[in-house]
Amino acid sequence: MDKIKNQLAGVAALLGVIAAIGGGFVKYGEITTKLDALESQEHLTVDTSGIESAIAVLEEKVNKLENAILVMNIMMSTVILNI
Repeated sequence: MDKIKNQLAGVAALLGVIAAIGGGFVKYGEITTKLDALESQEHLTVDTSGIESAIAVLEEKVNKLENAILVMNIMMSTVILNI
């Protein structure tokens, strides 16, 4: 009787291992299917022309401000030297 119990336990363990391996293959198949679906989707392109023109305007304003600061520093230096 003990021999039968041990054999049944071995068979149950073997079935558990087979089920675990099968589950792994099923999960691998699901992941592969999801990856294939993602790869087949069209890639969206984003229109950045509006942002690029806004950046150009901001760069121009920054340049003007930098020049104004430079002029103010020169004027302040001149005033300090004349005191």
